Amino acid sequence: MTLSIQQPIPFEDPNFYAGDPFPVYKDLQENDPIHYYEDLDVFVLTRLDDVREAGKRNDVFSSGHGMFLNDLRMMKSSQTGESVFDGLFPADAEHFAFADPPSRHKTLRGLISPAFAMKNIAAMREPIEGFVKELFDKIEPGKPIDFVADFADILPMMIATRLLGIESRDVEEVKRWSDALEAMNSVETLEEIAEAKATFATMNATFAEEIERVRREPSPGLVSDMVNATLDGEPVSESNVIAYCTTVLAAGGDTTRALLTGTLLAFAQFPDQYTRLREDRSLLNSAIEESLRWVTPARSFLRTALHDTELGGRQIKEGQRIFLLFAAANFDHSAFTDPLSYDVGRTNALQHVAFGYGPRSCIAAQLVRTTMRIFLTELLDRFSSIELVSTPTPVVHVLRNSWYDAELVFKK
Repeated sequence: MTLSIQQPIPFEDPNFYAGDPFPVYKDLQENDPIHYYEDLDVFVLTRLDDVREAGKRNDVFSSGHGMFLNDLRMMKSSQTGESVFDGLFPADAEHFAFADPPSRHKTLRGLISPAFAMKNIAAMREPIEGFVKELFDKIEPGKPIDFVADFADILPMMIATRLLGIESRDVEEVKRWSDALEAMNSVETLEEIAEAKATFATMNATFAEEIERVRREPSPGLVSDMVNATLDGEPVSESNVIAYCTTVLAAGGDTTRALLTGTLLAFAQFPDQYTRLREDRSLLNSAIEESLRWVTPARSFLRTALHDTELGGRQIKEGQRIFLLFAAANFDHSAFTDPLSYDVGRTNALQHVAFGYGPRSCIAAQLVRTTMRIFLTELLDRFSSIELVSTPTPVVHVLRNSWYDAELVFKK
């Protein structure tokens, strides 16, 4: 297991991902696919097969003891053992993303599963089509626009507020909430933590008001569903309603924004693939999966071993962490032919782990795919090509693969 690249590899440094991490990923996959990172006592998984195997083992690898590398780094440096996420959500909230054991995760996830069931997604199709058409109608062919500000920021918010059944929110307000949540994965100081939590607290307060409104004026949506649901034989607490709904609005918005933007940047970089897709719409499903693989909006998550175990020939002790580096696994040369190329016809693109893998995979996966199908169909019908005007500004972050702006021109 001899690596050709310099060690230690700074996995917790956002600038590592902002550069060109792909040679490092390839070196690790070929020479040390389950790499022990001593600085944080964590095993870094970079091969697709290993990430998928770990994702399946829900009874061994837990998300209930921290999911984010920056959280682990901050806990080590503060020596308090406290998570940066402590106090972000109401103290008595139970969030399915962090729940153990597996049976509890399933119970809590079941609270919002109906909102993402195919029946509900089918009912969302027409509103989403309307939102997409409304935003595309504002694009003037041949005139440069900032796609992030004019489209990618707005569409996820429109969909999320409809899904939740709440009043529409100001785009900048939702972005502040989303950025505050994601900032917890890049904060460096206690002051930054306090600032992010203060911003997010305004979102919690807003949802408390929305819950009261829904109780007075019942309306379709996830907020109403949860207000009327039960957990362990009791009404779902307001704390749980707030924790779930704020996550849907803030976290879901950021990942969809990244996927929309990254897909168009791929089309601008690989114009032949856009032309190919326009001429052969049977490739639409594989193009959506390829976009998910190519962008990988959420790069990684942590899991903690609940007992001594073995993975890929590595012995992992109880309490040690594994780092599921989806961004590397989705570019695994042993799994994907020429992974650094964007290929709308890639036959095994569905093997990607952009949604995670196993019981803890993204609950909104089918809604995202439906949104992308509607978005791409309308895009392909309207425009012959997409051109990049200037270099987009990336979000420098450990978890997020996204962009602050993307100046594009859409050609008829």
